[in-house]
Amino acid sequence: MTAERLKDLLVYIRSFKQPGEGAHFQNFIDEGFTLLDDATKWANIEQELYLFEAAEERTLTQRGGSILNGITNLAKTHSKNQDLWPPSRVVMLGTTINIAPMYTYPVNWIIDFKELADKILSGPGGGAKYRHSIHAMQASLSKSRFDPYVDDFVSGGQVLADALDDDNYFKILLSQTNRGDHSRLGNVRKLNNPKLHGNVAKHAQRNQHNLRAGSMSKGAFWVYQLSPKWYRQCQTYIDAVYKDKGELKAVSAITRLTKISSSMVDHKEHLPFLEDLNTHGIEAFLLHDADLLLAVYGIEDKRARDSFGEILRMYNTLHETSHRVHNFLKYTVSVPCDSGDDEYSNIDLSGIAEISSLLTQHIIDYAAYELGRIDGDVKAETTIFGQVTTIKAVFLNHLSHLDDTDMSLLSEYGIYALKMNNSKIFKRVRYSIREAFEKNILSVDSAKQYQSAISRLCKHYKLAEVKSYAVSAGKRERHKRTLSESDYYSIEDVASLAYAIELALCDRNLSLHDEQVLRLGRVLIKTGWNLAPVLTLEVDDILQLNTSSSSQARHFVRLFKKRADYETQFYEFEMSSDDLEKEGIVFGTEVTNALRDLKAIRDNFPSDIRGELPEKSKLKYRLPLYIDTKGKVRGFSFKNFTSKLNIILRRNECNIQFNCQRIRKGGLNYIYKQFSRNFKEYKKAGQHSLKVFLDVYLRDNGIRSEETLSSATSIMANYFTGRPISDDIIIVTDIPDDSKQTPSGRCTSQGNDAEAIAYLNTHKHLNKEVDNESPRCSDFNACLFCRHFRVIADAEHVWRLLSYKEYIVGEMQRAVSDYEEVTDQARYIDELEKRVDEILEDLAAINSDAISSGKQLMKTKGCHEDWALLAETG
Repeated sequence: MTAERLKDLLVYIRSFKQPGEGAHFQNFIDEGFTLLDDATKWANIEQELYLFEAAEERTLTQRGGSILNGITNLAKTHSKNQDLWPPSRVVMLGTTINIAPMYTYPVNWIIDFKELADKILSGPGGGAKYRHSIHAMQASLSKSRFDPYVDDFVSGGQVLADALDDDNYFKILLSQTNRGDHSRLGNVRKLNNPKLHGNVAKHAQRNQHNLRAGSMSKGAFWVYQLSPKWYRQCQTYIDAVYKDKGELKAVSAITRLTKISSSMVDHKEHLPFLEDLNTHGIEAFLLHDADLLLAVYGIEDKRARDSFGEILRMYNTLHETSHRVHNFLKYTVSVPCDSGDDEYSNIDLSGIAEISSLLTQHIIDYAAYELGRIDGDVKAETTIFGQVTTIKAVFLNHLSHLDDTDMSLLSEYGIYALKMNNSKIFKRVRYSIREAFEKNILSVDSAKQYQSAISRLCKHYKLAEVKSYAVSAGKRERHKRTLSESDYYSIEDVASLAYAIELALCDRNLSLHDEQVLRLGRVLIKTGWNLAPVLTLEVDDILQLNTSSSSQARHFVRLFKKRADYETQFYEFEMSSDDLEKEGIVFGTEVTNALRDLKAIRDNFPSDIRGELPEKSKLKYRLPLYIDTKGKVRGFSFKNFTSKLNIILRRNECNIQFNCQRIRKGGLNYIYKQFSRNFKEYKKAGQHSLKVFLDVYLRDNGIRSEETLSSATSIMANYFTGRPISDDIIIVTDIPDDSKQTPSGRCTSQGNDAEAIAYLNTHKHLNKEVDNESPRCSDFNACLFCRHFRVIADAEHVWRLLSYKEYIVGEMQRAVSDYEEVTDQARYIDELEKRVDEILEDLAAINSDAISSGKQLMKTKGCHEDWALLAETG
């Protein structure tokens, strides 16, 4: 066996032919097995060999195993130590866990992972408790290695411990593993850094100290351990919740109380006055200026963050008060969130308070003024949140050029220190921001935003304006001109996004939350609208207006983004074009593209639950809503919507990060439509992977360039003025009942509908002259863009379409070719021709024989007789 392993080793030696290739492996060949005494050097050798085998997609050993195993066994033989193991093996309970796939990371990552695994497995419970957790974490790390965020993270020189502590990185890890293993990954994270993430769940005694809600009860062991009095008060509180809101809400409240109490036990050494719980119960949290409450609020633990609000809800219920946490935070700005009635985003300014408590108060007063404005300059709450957050960043990160005197002035005079000594501090702050931009620490947009935010604050306090050290407008323009095409989505990117969204929406077990997120993502991709106004759309922002001149229904969306110095005219009878723009009224193609999803988002949310919301609730008429895990009605937050969508996309094989800024103005509907249609065909074919989808459907698929493309439906809506236009193509295999034959296909209209009325209005004088009283439409050019049009998947209808294209559309093209200034007419004709091609392409997917047979009829019989009457065939 040893001889066989040496022969395998020789094969690998000969495989590294280029100078410098496999340098660590070559050192091992030169120096021998003593080199393996150093774990890092052994890991470097293993990494080279592992990546070599991965690139070859095969192993070169006689028995098909990895050479890493062969070297390990040779090392054991050489050292006469059968307990010798390489860096790629974690030993546990007489067996080992292979962590070699971690070699796609830097070597220090696998060494750190092995050390962490050894520490976990040698601790309480050991392998029996955490073996599967190690397996799950290693597999998740390996699968997520080439995620763009992970790649940037690793390239930045950060280590495994940083990755486990980073919330965004950890979300990616969760997306790469089964839901049943999420808690196992969480355990590894906690065991690695219990100070930040809390300790692994303790073993509470079962069937002791339960809280009851109706017919159900749940353990509250840690509540009782902290305070029997608090435990008894909790039962009183649960009884009140059960009576007022029902069993489900009461059980959820018990769950949150057990989570917060468990977290408090884990962090009790950091909680002041904890002993007061025994004597005062729930009241202890608000004693001593609410020190205990604020200490619990500051716990860096998901259990505490998710459940903290239950403490104040319980206190308010038992004492009939209405406290909110921001009432107790001394140096905090609380900004209401659009996601809920009692939701706030808190900006902690305690770091600035260490520099100057007066400056901190000035910032808090400025924020309060902006939040309370009712004049024409009122700003959106999300805008105010962003401005105050930026001001905070300025004072925490851009004071490096201030000396001790400057800092003393800030401490004593607050914001007014910026105007002293000829605005010296103000200038130095602006210089620091520009310097950060010039060193590429800040982007040009961030630098401009920082200078603008601090200028607004100073203007509010009537300080002299300072323009020195501005971020160069010239540099800004040059920066904009150098933006590459990679700043926008490519066709391949949109294909991946479309695939993931459509695949996810096929899931019958999709939650309401995830479906709403996916549909909103689809709207944003198709339209290119701004995220914030989309998330705050209300149900009556979708408008349907009928124009008396054409009897045509048109849809509008009020995509309102508040402008300064503008008072709404939305309910006025007459509005100018400028008013329409300021009101954010969107109409035309963008609305058509988004309408179906917007209506689904509105209708998906149960109307009875919406009806139960208080009349003054900001969510009462909100369009996109969902119900969270606590049973609470929520809107979507501007801050985390993108991350929510990206998590769902990653679960569905898409590593393209969704970013509204990468969508070109006007949206990408023309690409999305092509791929969503292809996806339906692909799904019917039973395919599974994104790679197959892209390989098959990302070939020359007729998608036109972004520079030359015009929406067919938009162009034809102008051509067929006054009549509804549809971009749907409906192909059937049997002749529909109650349908009429037209030269191109079948018409299912029964007359007296919007299309017929539009036709009759357009031709009323002609109809009167010839005494035609038929209620039906006879505009056969419009058939291809009509919702009533049906194409039969047979040879005759292929012949009809080919005749129309060759003789009717062809004659139109010849008629305009000799004239100037007929650009619009040429575009209309071009779209008619392309529409025929699209219909034939879809028909071919259903009955390819019909295409060949129809072409043969065209070749042998010429123009179809129904078109021959209209065509100039001579």
